[in-house]
Amino acid sequence: MPVEATFALTTVAHTSIGAAYALAVELPRDCAGLVFDNQTDGDVQPATNDSTADIPPLQSNQVISVDLAAMNLHTNASIYLKDGTSAPTSGNFYIWSMRK
Repeated sequence: MPVEATFALTTVAHTSIGAAYALAVELPRDCAGLVFDNQTDGDVQPATNDSTADIPPLQSNQVISVDLAAMNLHTNASIYLKDGTSAPTSGNFYIWSMRK
């Protein structure tokens, strides 16, 4: 029997990404995968808390995916965002989450 997956998209406008970490999304329970898609014109630093850069920064137009299920991890963490080395002045930052 196929496994059904639930996907969610969070869109964060460049105007919501500042010098300090701000909550972008609370991930759904048992999140099995994430995609970070930086479609801004600046660098963005995601994190799972509001003070530590524990996820690699994304440069403009960079996309990274994290397969939590392959690492045998499932989470319900929160994702925070802040400016990287160059603050975005246009575009959006997208966070896709998948739950099995």
